[in-house]
Amino acid sequence: MLESEVKTENALAESDAHKAANLKEDANNRHTDYTNFESQVAQDDAFASRDRKLADSAEEAMNSKRAAAEALKAQAKATVFAAERKGLAARRKAEHKEKALLAKAGADDAAAAADDQQAKQFDAEIDALETDARKLNKEIAADEAEATQDEEDAAAASAAAGKAREAADAFLVKARYYKSAQTTTTTTAATTTTTATTTTSTTTPTQIGGIAVTWDEDAEDYTGQVGRTVSFSCPGGGKAFDVWGTGPFPDDSSVCTAGVFAGLITFAKGGVVTFTMAGKVSSFPGATRNGVTTEPSEDWPSTFTFAKN
Repeated sequence: MLESEVKTENALAESDAHKAANLKEDANNRHTDYTNFESQVAQDDAFASRDRKLADSAEEAMNSKRAAAEALKAQAKATVFAAERKGLAARRKAEHKEKALLAKAGADDAAAAADDQQAKQFDAEIDALETDARKLNKEIAADEAEATQDEEDAAAASAAAGKAREAADAFLVKARYYKSAQTTTTTTAATTTTTATTTTSTTTPTQIGGIAVTWDEDAEDYTGQVGRTVSFSCPGGGKAFDVWGTGPFPDDSSVCTAGVFAGLITFAKGGVVTFTMAGKVSSFPGATRNGVTTEPSEDWPSTFTFAKN
C-alpha cells in the first residue's frame, strides 16, 4: 500500500516537473518574442524619425517655393500694371497727335481757300489795270494824232502824252507786281510745310500756400498713394494744359487746369488747390466748364479728386 502511494507520488512529481519544464520553455519563447518585438519597435521609431525629418524638409522646401511663387506673382502684377499704364499713355499720345494733325489739316485747308480767294481778287485787279492801261494807250495815241495836226499844241500834247505814258507804265508795273505776287502766293501755299511749335509757359510760380508749381504740373509723383492729400500753389496768369474727365481726373492731368475746370481757381489770379489721390476709374467723360474743355478717356489706374468732386 505504501509503495503504491510512493509510485503515485513519484509519477505526479515527474508530471509536475515535465509541466514546469514546458512552462519554462514557453516563458523563454515569449521572452525571445518580446525582445524581437522591442527591436522591431526601435527600428520603426527610427524609420518614423527619418520620415518626420524628410517631411519637415519637404515642408520647408514647399514653403520656400510658395514664397518664391508669391514674389513672382507680385512681380508679374507690377509688370502688368506698368505695361497697362504705358499702353494707355501711348494710346492717349496717339489720339492727341491725331487731333493735332486733323486741326493742322483744317487750318491748311482754310489757308488754301483764303489764298484762292486772294488770287481771284488779284486776277480781277490785274484785269482792271490792263483795261486802264489800254484806255491810256488809246488816249496817248489820240494825243499824238492831235499833236501832228496842230504844231502849236505839239509841245503841250507831247507833255500830256509823256505824262499819260508814265501813268500807263506805272499801271503796267503795278499789274506785273500783282501778277508776280499772285504767282509767289500760289507757289508758297502749295509747297510750304508749316512746323507746329509748342510754346511752354515761362511764368515763374510764386508761393501762395502749398507746393509752388507751373500750370503743366500733374499728380504722377503721387501715383499709388491712395488717400494722400496734397496742395498745389498755381501762379496767376496761367494757361490751359491737358485734362481728362470731369472728376475724378487721371493723375497725368494738369492739376491747376483741373482746378479751374472745377471752379476752385482762375487762370488770371491762380490760387491754391488741394487734391486727394484715388485709385483706378473705368472711364472718364469730357465736358466744358469755366472756360476749360476736358477730354474723355478710357480706364486709368491712378486718379485724383478735389474736395467738391
